[in-house]
Amino acid sequence: MTNISQIIECIDKYLIRNNQIDITPVDANKILAQAGLLSDSKDRPGSPLRKLLRDGKIPHADQIGDKWRIPHSKNGQKRASTLPASHPKPTTVISSSNKKSLPPLVRSNPTILILGTLPGDESLQKKQYYAKSGNRFWSIIAHVANSPIPLTYEEKKQLLFSHKIALWDVVHTADRHGSLDSDIRSELPNDLQKFLRQYPTIRTIAFNGQKAERLYNKYFAGQFPDIRHLTLRSSSPANRQFNDAVMIKDWKRLFWI
Repeated sequence: MTNISQIIECIDKYLIRNNQIDITPVDANKILAQAGLLSDSKDRPGSPLRKLLRDGKIPHADQIGDKWRIPHSKNGQKRASTLPASHPKPTTVISSSNKKSLPPLVRSNPTILILGTLPGDESLQKKQYYAKSGNRFWSIIAHVANSPIPLTYEEKKQLLFSHKIALWDVVHTADRHGSLDSDIRSELPNDLQKFLRQYPTIRTIAFNGQKAERLYNKYFAGQFPDIRHLTLRSSSPANRQFNDAVMIKDWKRLFWI
């Protein structure tokens, strides 16, 4: 029998430990499965927890459209109690169309630089690369590096650094409504020339999807002939036509010499 109080307590402790405001059902269900509290679904990750959410078993959770977010139980109850019953629960939304990239993730002597386009709104809100739950970036990197899938953002960064991977985006600023790459307009690039001078050990530039490659070629084509360039299948949630096995096989090229 599912123990709801233990599930809520487990999620609360995780949020406090990792200084997070909330968590998605996919990530939460993964944590609960590891704790032996709620099994997960291989075909539809997070679906057992989403059923509890739909059934009202975790009343402090927020639903925006068809997306769920689970805050700490005390924070969620406090926020809900201050609103009239008919008032929609608030959510943090980036309303401006002008978006600015995050600083690069890099440690000394990287050999690989992975470039995306521009972080999506959820990543910009959290100030974390590839924060959207449906993005497969972190699980792919873990698989190709033969490492456990990281749960916290600090673990994710350490996974990159331990394999001499730097992470950044091609675009510095752009106009974009929402998070789709296809909506990027009036972009200005990051200063990759300065970055590569600062980190001369980089031998491979890998693009997370064709849009990142096209933007890079628009501003930097032919400027770094001694560096290997590699275009990988996008880890974006919008790119679901390839299963995990195909994606992992493709991304293993990161470590080919």
